[in-house]
Amino acid sequence: MNVAYKKAAVAVILLAAALGACSRISGLTSEAPDTESKTVERTAVQETGAVPEQISSPRKEFIFIEKNEVESMKLRLAEQDAALLPGFQYLMKEADKALGLTPPSVMDKTGIAPTGDKHDYWSLSPHSWPDPAMPGGMPYKEIPDAVNSQSMSGDYDKAALSKMTEAVNTLALAYYYTGDERYAHQASLFLKTWFLHPETRMNPNLNFGQTFPGRNGGGNIIDAALLIHLPDSLLMLEGSPSWTQQDDEGVREWMRQFSEWMMSSEVGRKGKSAANNHSTWFDVEYITFLLATGQNQAAFHHLQDHSMRLIDLQIDSEGRMPNELNGPKAFHHSLYNLKAFSLLAAAAEHVGVDLWHYQGSRGQSLNAAYSYMAEYLLGKPWPYTGSRDELKSEVMSGMIAAGSIYDTAAVRSAAELLRDKAGFKLPIYGVRGS
Repeated sequence: MNVAYKKAAVAVILLAAALGACSRISGLTSEAPDTESKTVERTAVQETGAVPEQISSPRKEFIFIEKNEVESMKLRLAEQDAALLPGFQYLMKEADKALGLTPPSVMDKTGIAPTGDKHDYWSLSPHSWPDPAMPGGMPYKEIPDAVNSQSMSGDYDKAALSKMTEAVNTLALAYYYTGDERYAHQASLFLKTWFLHPETRMNPNLNFGQTFPGRNGGGNIIDAALLIHLPDSLLMLEGSPSWTQQDDEGVREWMRQFSEWMMSSEVGRKGKSAANNHSTWFDVEYITFLLATGQNQAAFHHLQDHSMRLIDLQIDSEGRMPNELNGPKAFHHSLYNLKAFSLLAAAAEHVGVDLWHYQGSRGQSLNAAYSYMAEYLLGKPWPYTGSRDELKSEVMSGMIAAGSIYDTAAVRSAAELLRDKAGFKLPIYGVRGS
């Protein structure tokens, strides 16, 4: 498989995963991966001072979508390619549903963040529960293996954020494939309501994301993962009369301000320095917003100085991720972390950083981590908490992407197993969230 094909295959898989693909169509990732051995040393780049061309001439481009692939699919759909029609019909069904939705905003919640400003995003940790031993149940306590449905209630903002991102990504993709202005117009209403209109916009921070009521301090940055596919949706809306350059610049300015908040706030710094998947997701979000706002040089240096170090610190020489193995859902969280690493590696390609093949001084690598988890996906007894029985579709995409990158029999077999299970084949489906 040549490099261009392999890159396209990974982009297709990651996008299809993000878009909740459900087709069983034979896809683009069936070829064997490139067998060329490749190890990337961080010091080699640092010592030579090599700076990829993408840094000196940043441009707006898709981050998680391979442009050539979606353009090819657009042509195939115009020719009524029967292989794509089931997925396309599903996409249009979801897009038509989104046409009937009212754009949500942070002003809709019945609760309010501790600042007293409804424009501040506020969500409840899904594992946050009232403590019956305390007056009024406060402060809330954490029960890691139980999900509090209140976290997705109208008291908080997460359900609205999820609704907004799902609708925008679905509508933008429908507009891209059909040119039907109704979809672009509705997507623009969602975006303007959430990011631009002064009376409804969200302040660019997550100071109160996934909180525990009654505890001092903020929450975490995980909810921002719902935003990472929006930059690609903005590009799909280009050319629509409903989405002006001023609109586009306004949302990107919001993303720029959010990226600054990530590095300057206590909540952001806590996410960046976390020892588990929170720091991986921090990097996915941060790099996405840097690329979306033309800050390619900052993205390059952060990937070199921080993201590579995450591989060093989070993955051991056998491929285990020790900090994901301590909780009640070690199997799920290990794959959840690999999903984040896959997205991060895909984004890193835009500034010439190869995380897929980076290897630490003790053999730490993404390949080792995927190979380790692949054995258990294929039936080897899992020695920690959780099991394959808890496998959820949203964490499968990392391993599926790895199947097109690495020439490892176990990884390729596990990727094929999950591909058949999840149906992640082609990127033409409505987004259901990260």
